[in-house]
Amino acid sequence: MQHIIRHTSCVAVLLLAASPVWAQLAAGSGAGAPAPIQVDFNSLDIHWELTQPIIFDPSAPGMEKTFDSPKDVTGAPIHLDALQPFPIPVWENFPLIGGPPVADWHEEIVTPGWVWSIPDPFGLITLNGVPWPSAVSPLSTPTMLWVDFDPIPTDPTGGTVLDIHKELLWEGTPGNRIWGDGVDDIGNVVDESGIIVLEHPTPEPTSLVLLSLGTLAMLRRR
Repeated sequence: MQHIIRHTSCVAVLLLAASPVWAQLAAGSGAGAPAPIQVDFNSLDIHWELTQPIIFDPSAPGMEKTFDSPKDVTGAPIHLDALQPFPIPVWENFPLIGGPPVADWHEEIVTPGWVWSIPDPFGLITLNGVPWPSAVSPLSTPTMLWVDFDPIPTDPTGGTVLDIHKELLWEGTPGNRIWGDGVDDIGNVVDESGIIVLEHPTPEPTSLVLLSLGTLAMLRRR
């Protein structure tokens, strides 16, 4: 059965700024850009969760993530109503296993109608589960999130884990109020299979080299 999620409390959406968009995706070992990272939706606890070991490489291009469209425990699409906003948590855990210290995080939602929501600014960035000093730039568009924080050193053993806690919120577009039904307000078919996010670790064209556990030994700093 398909559902429309309703939420009656107010949602404070952080306003964030316009910024350059990098078209390239993340690259491993200096090769071509890999397929986007697929972030699974947890239907039981209603959230997205990603754990991905990374090497910080200031010479690499950007990283793309695709968040699976929300579904209930039966696999049916969850319908989100823009008039009754329901922010959905995103839990990201990044073991920093190589490269220089990481001190900032920047990402932009590409899929129209989705924005960031920050439930707890003090818990946005944590290190190994402990809140880490950070500051969100008071910029002007809710689709771009820029965060600066005290430098976090990397650790080849995986003992340094950068945690990022935020929410994705369906706000709708002028022609599409409901997400998840596969059509816009007048019945035209639209792709609602996922939410695309581009991620950049610094304002310059730098990024993170993605690692898979099977290829860690093959990767090195460019």
